[in-house]
Parts: sequence; C-alpha cells; structure tokens
Amino acid sequence: VELLSRDYPSSHGVIVYRAATLPIQEPRIVRMPLVRLPDAEIDLADTLVIPPIGDPEANREMLERLAELDRAGRA
Repeated sequence: VELLSRDYPSSHGVIVYRAATLPIQEPRIVRMPLVRLPDAEIDLADTLVIPPIGDPEANREMLERLAELDRAGRA
C-alpha cells in the first residue's frame, strides 16, 4: 500500500479476485479502497486488480514508430 499510494489515492478502489476452480463454485470478488488492503484476507490464489486511475497518455514516440512501420509495409 505504501508503494501503490505513490501513484493512487488511498480511496482508490481495488479488487481482490479469486477465480472459481470448480463448476459449483462462484468467483470471489471483494472490492475495497486501497487503504483497507492491509486488512484484507489474501492468499496465493488471489489476484489483486488495480483499475487505472484515468485514461492512459498516448506514447507519441511509439505511435510514430508504428506509423513508420506501417508505411514501410505498404511500400
């Protein structure tokens, strides 16, 4: 939480997810704010899902490189 708090506010929602392993089971989905994560019951079968805080910024340099490859492929 200390490390994640550098990029996310303590109120940011996270999800502790555990997939069902048998057809008769339901997945376990627990939503909570980041600040409550230290008190959550988590084990090795769980996955921590941290949704993005906003829209990602476009990597202009990579977009230009991809456009160049596209143009080269059409030539």
